[in-house]
Amino acid sequence: MIRFWHHNFLDITVGRWMRRMGDVLHNREERLPPVGRYNAGQKLLFWVLLLSMAGQLLTGLVMWRAYFSHLFPIGMLHLASLLHAFFGFVLVCSIIVHVYAATGSRSR
Repeated sequence: MIRFWHHNFLDITVGRWMRRMGDVLHNREERLPPVGRYNAGQKLLFWVLLLSMAGQLLTGLVMWRAYFSHLFPIGMLHLASLLHAFFGFVLVCSIIVHVYAATGSRSR
């Protein structure tokens, strides 16, 4: 993450690329605007995974019974549990979409 975060800034090219989603889905790469090292989908996946993993870490620390859970009210533990499950769901869905996009795209 430390090595690649600067390649994944969400800039104006992300919006242009996302507006051409029909061309992306039909593998008409010649119609897509030029991108840097990573396309918009890869950049979005990077940030979704990064934020979801950070959310999992923070909520996991709140729920960690042996060390930290006694520091928080029960309502906070319930919220942390709900958010932890949500971030896990987002991670799993993101990976499934990533595998689908990778196997469905034309190899060069």
